[in-house]
Amino acid sequence: MSEDARPQDSCTCTAAEAAVLSMVKAWPGVPAIVTFSAEEGWTVGTHPDDVKRHLESMNTDRNRRGRGAGQMARKKGAEYVGRFKEVDGYLVIDEDSWREVEGDSYIGEDDAVENTRMGSAIEAEYRSLRLQRGWTFMGTSDRTLREARVAFVGLNPGGGGPNDNYDYSGIWAVETGNGYFDERWGPNGTQTTIQKQVQQWHKIIGVGPYQSFCANFVPFRSQNWISLVPKTEVLAFAKRLWAWVLDESPASLFVTMGKRPAHHLADLLEAKHVAQFPTGWGRQTIDVWDAPDGRRVVGMPHPSRYALFCRSGDASEIAEASLRAATGPIRECLGN
Repeated sequence: MSEDARPQDSCTCTAAEAAVLSMVKAWPGVPAIVTFSAEEGWTVGTHPDDVKRHLESMNTDRNRRGRGAGQMARKKGAEYVGRFKEVDGYLVIDEDSWREVEGDSYIGEDDAVENTRMGSAIEAEYRSLRLQRGWTFMGTSDRTLREARVAFVGLNPGGGGPNDNYDYSGIWAVETGNGYFDERWGPNGTQTTIQKQVQQWHKIIGVGPYQSFCANFVPFRSQNWISLVPKTEVLAFAKRLWAWVLDESPASLFVTMGKRPAHHLADLLEAKHVAQFPTGWGRQTIDVWDAPDGRRVVGMPHPSRYALFCRSGDASEIAEASLRAATGPIRECLGN
């Protein structure tokens, strides 16, 4: 689209606008509808059949495959990545999800060196402890470590049970997106309870799927927490790792999957326990710690065991109100 073709009421070029214009260039040969409105900004639409025909003509690999409406779509070599949503039979860019994935604007050279160093440190500790189930640190892209204001923290990645034949390896971060939204961890391509619950956490707190930093306090994978040994060495390493994370991350809100990572983060932040809220699930509570620097830790019951949201009756409403209350002051600071 030429400069002359832009609507007169267009403002300065934003990341979302640039993403739209980039996508027009990135998908040559695909009919596109580009529109602008004061309420919605720039959007670009293509018919799903046009996208499908175009993709079938390409040599695709994992990073170049378009997966249809509501899924991740990226052309290798393009500068931006994001999601399409289907509106009236057309694929329209969901602008809030589009982010730059190449260049120095999000991952500078020094940051990349630090990421590599810490990823190597995890791998070295993994080998030193003779662990065998692989490891995963982040479930989001590595840019979120230094950009996201809200973090969701698990205890450690699961998997590797007797019926699990997946060849796990070391994963520092996903290339793009958010594993809790974009991946399918359940049987037959389904999403698991923990994924659906964490999605609800995002919705209630008011943070988009690509605006959060999701990571594990302990990166080493195990079938369950009890089976991960040696505990002392594992936790000592995790605390060193997260001391570094807390120095790098601008996040002011840390919502944890279970109380164990909440206690560990509270210790690192020298945070004090300040509140406890009901969940509508027996004696389970949502606990809050506040740190001297203004950061807040919110410890949730583990979402794989306690599916607090999407329950029938008033139970979900109690949990939702409590999560809003627990995160309220921070959400207000974030404008959510």
